[in-house]
Amino acid sequence: KIPSIRFTGGEPLLRPDIYELLEYAKSKDLNVTVNSNGILIDETAAKKMNGLADQVLISIQGTGKTGDKAVGKTGATQAKIKAISNLQKFANKTKILTATVLWSGMMENNGNELDKIHDLIKNIGGISRWHLCRCIPEKKELYHEDIISYRNIIDKLIKWQIGKEKFQLHYYPYVISNGIPFCFYDMER
Repeated sequence: KIPSIRFTGGEPLLRPDIYELLEYAKSKDLNVTVNSNGILIDETAAKKMNGLADQVLISIQGTGKTGDKAVGKTGATQAKIKAISNLQKFANKTKILTATVLWSGMMENNGNELDKIHDLIKNIGGISRWHLCRCIPEKKELYHEDIISYRNIIDKLIKWQIGKEKFQLHYYPYVISNGIPFCFYDMER
């Protein structure tokens, strides 16, 4: 009676039997999600995933050199963009999701890096949902710093939503996963 399964890792596409596993999961009528860094999603991989993966979630931790550094590979950001393009062309049965782990450095320079990621995702188009995942600090003393960052992030999300037909932080295209405690935020501010 399990309705869904998520293949994650590490990088699940490194498994030589990943497509057999996806096929088996679909044969059991499961909703299948694959979490990937996107680097291995070429045209062949995208074609194989069509019909086997209901969703593919590609992590985007930054743009340009910042995104490359997050993955530890030069050209990673461009590879992710290419992976999304391959999925759009060759896996029309698959929804494309992205995810970003929020960290305080994204809010430096008035949230410049978060703006860049937002613009990148918006310009790519065809993304069903952008998950913003709260980073949980390792040390209690860092919570105060994070509270300030999260207030600024929420302000930014609200700004992006102004003028939209629906005003909900959980509405497309933004989903706050691993939710931000909204007691951190004063809506009257």
